[in-house]
Amino acid sequence: MKRVFLLLSGIILFINACVDATDGCLDPFASNYDLSADKECDDECCNYPSFTLSAQYLYGEESIDSSIYYNISEDSYFKLRSFYMTLSEFGLTGDVDNYTLITDVDDGDIPDDLVGIKFRTTTNSPGNVAIEDSIRSIDFTIGIPSELDNPSAPNLDYSVIELLQDSSYFDLVENRYYKMIVGVEIDSSTNEEVLIVLDDLDYSFTANVTAGTSRGNALSLQLLVDFERLFNGVQFQADNVVEAAEIILAQNIGTSIEVN
Repeated sequence: MKRVFLLLSGIILFINACVDATDGCLDPFASNYDLSADKECDDECCNYPSFTLSAQYLYGEESIDSSIYYNISEDSYFKLRSFYMTLSEFGLTGDVDNYTLITDVDDGDIPDDLVGIKFRTTTNSPGNVAIEDSIRSIDFTIGIPSELDNPSAPNLDYSVIELLQDSSYFDLVENRYYKMIVGVEIDSSTNEEVLIVLDDLDYSFTANVTAGTSRGNALSLQLLVDFERLFNGVQFQADNVVEAAEIILAQNIGTSIEVN
């Protein structure tokens, strides 16, 4: 009996020695985690879930139509021509930990990634994220982090900063970037347009994610920008429409948010 046991043991060891190791992603927080792999793949093969951001522009509950004049009041109306907003400092909070975005897995985390929200653009992606548990809340800031808001020494590694070099997104007097810009048409006969810009805006937003987002899954965020709410109280046909609109817009800032 003893000889039989030793013979079987030798066969088992021989079989194990002949099985090749399977390469694959061994990070359980990656979207391509390979449960069957027993050896880490080469060249940073792990892919992390994408975090995408889109915006829907509304007037009340309806999608805004850039060919239509909207009445704020009996004597005030506008037609939306353009919209731009910079978002940064995204924070993701889960049941166990807080996470930052991964924009380049090779270089590690970049906590202050930027994304520009522009009228009529498609989905933007601030980066990827390694989700270790369910995401419960998301927060971000409107504007550029102070360490990057330096036009004299721009960090062009960020595509948003490169875009903002355009003079229409830049305050030449204060030497800083605008955080939000809205262009509206205020005269149906002359097609006169005005540009409302906000550069002194300290606003952060937090959204609770009731359903949660599990590890390994993509995260999709949609901003609902309601111009009926933003322009509430603006008299677009007044002489000081730009100055008044800047104040009112800053007071009415706020977005709805949906997370999928």
